[in-house]
Amino acid sequence: MLVTLTTSLVQNLLKSIIGLYWVQEVSLFPMATGMALTMLLLTMKASKPKGEYVVFSRIDQKTSLKSIITANLKPIIIDLKEDSKGGLVTDIEQIEKAIDKYGSDNILTVFSVLSSFAPRNYDNITEIAKICKAKNVYHIINNAFGIQCTKCSETLNAAIKAGSFDAVVSSFDKNFLVPVGGSLIYTPHKGGFAKKTAEAYPGRASIGPILDLLITLLEMGKEGLKKLIKERKELYVYAKERTKELVSRYGESVIENTENKISIGITLSKLVEESKKDANAFGGYLYTRRVSGVRVVSKEKKSVCGIEFSNYGCHTESYSKLPYMTFAVPIGSKKEEVVTL
Repeated sequence: MLVTLTTSLVQNLLKSIIGLYWVQEVSLFPMATGMALTMLLLTMKASKPKGEYVVFSRIDQKTSLKSIITANLKPIIIDLKEDSKGGLVTDIEQIEKAIDKYGSDNILTVFSVLSSFAPRNYDNITEIAKICKAKNVYHIINNAFGIQCTKCSETLNAAIKAGSFDAVVSSFDKNFLVPVGGSLIYTPHKGGFAKKTAEAYPGRASIGPILDLLITLLEMGKEGLKKLIKERKELYVYAKERTKELVSRYGESVIENTENKISIGITLSKLVEESKKDANAFGGYLYTRRVSGVRVVSKEKKSVCGIEFSNYGCHTESYSKLPYMTFAVPIGSKKEEVVTL
């Protein structure tokens, strides 16, 4: 009963508050986003046995890639492209070429990303949706922390009008201020992959994450959630302007990733040059002073799931703005936390 009630509340808020009018089905899972993505991919694989490849619009966050590998699928990694302002954008041409090269029958799905770390912009899911519809390929969207962002919702609405996608995955904790450990899959089709993935879930699990979500939703109500979303949107604009003022004093700049309305990236090249220290040392400096949530990215070779990257962290193998750091303005942030900048 509790799961049914919570599912109904979530579906209602996605439609009436978030504005995702197309949501037909929602399933809640007592596990974090990465495992939900793995379950989704395994369920899709059962529907399309020949599909062994996933066209993956690269995001350098291990969970997404691990979900593909854990589902025993082969990722075709598509790097992001750098635009004229230093933002990173979807390489639509390479996604389409990959589908044509490997064949639609052998491609299980295109795996795109909405909410992401600066300077990565949200994927151009509208164009991806058009391609997937034309080529009859599944399309899943990792929208881990995008429910809190009106820009992500607008993008999803535009994509469903233009083409198709089969499932979207989001996190409980990143959107609803609850502890880590829960996620949701929502779809534009009844009897789609939200329901099929829930039916494939083996065994029992803790009610904890879903109960946390239910209690939180009942406590905040519609007006409470609307207020938090509005405050976060306004605070992001304020934080970006305040950050520009601060970093300009030190010869640095905010990276203009215009389609990303959650995360902010700041160059560190002059700071590194003058201090003669590695950028990662700056990350350690912040950590020891209890500054959390900041991610410092410099050129780094890394192996993830046996795949070698020569420039891991910035979503592409070639980027002109390295090194940089990034931070987010998530739901629940307060203005006084930004003012201290």
